[in-house]
Amino acid sequence: MAAFIGQFYEDKPIPRLILVSIVPDERELIAEAFWLKAGHKVEIARPQRGEKRELVDHALTNAREALGRKMAEELGAVEAAGGGVRNLRARGQP
Repeated sequence: MAAFIGQFYEDKPIPRLILVSIVPDERELIAEAFWLKAGHKVEIARPQRGEKRELVDHALTNAREALGRKMAEELGAVEAAGGGVRNLRARGQP
């Protein structure tokens, strides 16, 4: 999570509040580095309830669905490539 947060905000404006589903062990170090870069206090928090928790839950659902679609697309491409190889072998080609 720490690496993702650092990479994500490398070329983006850093907000004052970053909501996460998993609090990185390096939360205080990241917040301090962001404070130095952005010039304002940055809080990294895992909301426990309420609207902010719902936002994080929704983001997790979207991420899982996007990953599932990506994996399905890649599997389809692999199967399509494998099908081509099987067809060549069936016709006696190596």
